[in-house]
Amino acid sequence: MDSIGKILKWQIELFGKTIEYSPVMLLMTWIVMVLIVVIAFLSTRKMKKKPGKLQLIMEMYYNFFKDLTYSTLGEELAEPYVPYISTLFLFILFSNYLGIIPPFFHFFYLIFHLLDYILPIPDVAYHWMLYFPVFQEPTKFLSTTLGLGLLSAVVVHVSAIRIKGIVGYLRSYMDPLPSHGLWLLMFWINPFFYLNVIGELSKVVSHSFRLFGNILGGSIIITIISYLMYSMIPVIDYSSVTLIGGTFQSVLAAVFSVVYVVSTTFLGAFFGLFAGSIQAFVFAMLAVTYLAVSVKE
Repeated sequence: MDSIGKILKWQIELFGKTIEYSPVMLLMTWIVMVLIVVIAFLSTRKMKKKPGKLQLIMEMYYNFFKDLTYSTLGEELAEPYVPYISTLFLFILFSNYLGIIPPFFHFFYLIFHLLDYILPIPDVAYHWMLYFPVFQEPTKFLSTTLGLGLLSAVVVHVSAIRIKGIVGYLRSYMDPLPSHGLWLLMFWINPFFYLNVIGELSKVVSHSFRLFGNILGGSIIITIISYLMYSMIPVIDYSSVTLIGGTFQSVLAAVFSVVYVVSTTFLGAFFGLFAGSIQAFVFAMLAVTYLAVSVKE
């Protein structure tokens, strides 16, 4: 319980300033990026007219987001943004799924540690597994979700300037008052200009914090419930356990152990698979919706 909210941070000196970063977040992010690159490479390495299973799955996945993007942005504008939206969803989805992978490096460490008593094994052969961090969702770090929110904002505003032009883009901040002639030059007396600027900034905040809050909240709930369930398991008195049937205390401990494993597995699956998929889809759809609002007249 004491580890909740604590984040391992390293520091680097850059341009005379100290910058803190989380090595765990960076490692998990690189794992997700490498995984996406590997899947993209394998699915496009030998493309055939009669696709294999992986190519078929990726084509169905791409076409799904192609239909969503085309229905939101329209056929004239949607084509350049389909790879961006589909990759954004895949990155967040894999990031959310990463947290449900069991800490198998620690599990293998225990296996080798027990085997070490029977057959001596050099420490260097397995002690490194203890230092490998437990898999965590990169999206439960605010720096990741804020970066994704800023990326979406940059895509939205650059696309709006490219499609509308700089004057048309600035006019969108004058709504609902007139935005032609002197009204455009007198933007600083228009109160809606400031409200629209604040509205655009709030989109980045809400976009980022929605994903961050949901993933971090799910992680904290799993940790708290796992701790509570674990603390309810009675201490087993092995001296009182018989071969035919255990004592009430040992049976109760076994029941609590089963409930503990099932509940933590169910919670991990729920927040990792179900809630993780929903949050990834919501983030991607908000990104394409903000894009549609900005580029359309």
